[in-house]
Amino acid sequence: MLSLSSPRFARLIASPLPVLLFLLTLAVLAFMNLVDAPLTVVRFQSLTGGNTLLDLMPLYSPAEASALLDRYGEEGRAYHVRILLGIDLALPAFYGLSSSLLMFKLLKAPAGEAHRLKLLALLPAAAALADYAENGILLTILGLYPRLSNSMLLAASSLTLFKTTLLTVSLLLVAALSLIRLYRRLVPRAPKKPEPSRIERSSKG
Repeated sequence: MLSLSSPRFARLIASPLPVLLFLLTLAVLAFMNLVDAPLTVVRFQSLTGGNTLLDLMPLYSPAEASALLDRYGEEGRAYHVRILLGIDLALPAFYGLSSSLLMFKLLKAPAGEAHRLKLLALLPAAAALADYAENGILLTILGLYPRLSNSMLLAASSLTLFKTTLLTVSLLLVAALSLIRLYRRLVPRAPKKPEPSRIERSSKG
């Protein structure tokens, strides 16, 4: 198992791989949300009359969730299950891994590593775990439809909000850390003035 303190992990973080994986993740997410293809959001919306996926809504009440599931129709609900058992099996792990690796890379300070700050790099991984838990509840809800439980719908809504919050914070941190890193590269620090020697200090005195 690769340890976070191992030389292999340090070489991985220093390589271009975290940036490439993150850019690939953004490309996949853009494809999922903008292109009409099998198992994409656009295809789902075309099948359900423009309705969005339940797990893309940041917050919803049991009544709103129930009404949305009704509007999906039988074909839409079946297609939602296909998405959850298809692309959504891999996507959370992919964005969790790529975003965490990039944050580990960006949080590496020039003069060393701030270990407490490194914990922020685990936020995308926590979001991915919340995503999987949310998907499990949604699969149960879709399987039980129309016998819907308010407590189950509230649990799904809470996990969606938790996941969305973690992802938003993670993306804001990635953007902020990237800007800081870019600034440090473009604006080099002024060299420190050498401290006067003991002889120079005594001569001034």
